[in-house]
Amino acid sequence: MEIVDLYKGDLEIFAYKQLPRFYMPRSFHDRVDSSLLLLVRQCPYINTLMIREKISTSTVLLLTYTAKNLQYLFVRKNALILKADWPCSPDWTPEFYTWLCKNSRSYEAMEREVSQMLGCRWQALTDKQFKIVQLELNKPLYMYS
Repeated sequence: MEIVDLYKGDLEIFAYKQLPRFYMPRSFHDRVDSSLLLLVRQCPYINTLMIREKISTSTVLLLTYTAKNLQYLFVRKNALILKADWPCSPDWTPEFYTWLCKNSRSYEAMEREVSQMLGCRWQALTDKQFKIVQLELNKPLYMYS
C-alpha cells in the first residue's frame, strides 16, 4: 500500500530479484495476489514486473490484462499455483470470468493468453532463468511532468 501511495504517478518497474528464502503461504488470502493487482491498477506506468512470490495462474492473467503498459513480466514457474482462485468480481462479465477460469487451469493456456496480451512469446521461468534476468533500471520509458 505504501509503494502505491508514494509512487503511483511514476513507478515503472517493480521487481524482487532474489529467490525467496522464507516460507510462502499457499492460501489465497495470505498471498500477495491482491496487492499486486492493486499495484498494477494504481500505477499506470508499470512496464516491468518481476514476481518471486507464490501467485496463482489466474493472478498472472489478471495482472497482464490489467497492466496496460506491461512489456516485461518475469514469474517463477516453481512459484505458480495452478488455480483460478479469484472470486467473481461484479465488474467482470460472465464471459470474462469464464475466460479467466478456463485459462487458469493449465500452464500452456495461461502462457498462450499472456503471450497474446503482451504481443510476444512468453513463458514462466525456471529458478535458474529467473536468477539471471538482467533489468534495464536506468532507462525510463515515460516522461513525467
